[in-house]
Amino acid sequence: MTYYWDLEMGPLRPVLARIGRREGLALAIRVIGWTVERMEPIKTVAARDWITTAMVAGREAVAAGRERPEFPVELVSSFGEVQADADDEAGVHSVLTALIACEEAPAGLSGEVVYGILDFCYQAIRDREELPEWNPETESSNWRCTEAIAFEKRCIREARATSI
Repeated sequence: MTYYWDLEMGPLRPVLARIGRREGLALAIRVIGWTVERMEPIKTVAARDWITTAMVAGREAVAAGRERPEFPVELVSSFGEVQADADDEAGVHSVLTALIACEEAPAGLSGEVVYGILDFCYQAIRDREELPEWNPETESSNWRCTEAIAFEKRCIREARATSI
C-alpha cells in the first residue's frame, strides 16, 4: 500500500542522498524535536524521559559537529523496555524508533537513514491524529499530516542548502 508520505517524500530520496552526514543528523534532530512538540503531551513518563535524554544527546552531537549521537549506555539498554511501556500511546513508538535509529547508525546518518527517520516522524504525527484509515486521500485531508510533510520538505531544502 502506498501512503501519502511515500508519494510526497519519495521523490526527495535522491536529495537526501546528497546531504552530508552532519547535516543529516541536524536535519533528523530538528524534525524529531518538531514532531515531539506537536505530540505534546506525551503521557508515558518513561518514554517522555527517554526522549528528553536522547534529544539532549542528539542536540549536543549536532552542536559538536558529529555525524551521530552517542547515547548513554543505560539509555540504549532501556530502549526495549521503554518502547514496550509506550506501545499503547499513539505515535510514541515511532519517535523512540527514530531516535534509536540516529544512535545506531554506525557510519553516521546517511540519506537512507535520514529518510527512514523522517518517515518515523511522519508516522508518529499520523498515528497521533487517529485517522480512520491510512491512505493518500485521508492523510492529505488532515492538516497535521500535511503540516508535517511541509515541515520535513522545508527542512530538507534548508539542509541541502547548507550541505553544498
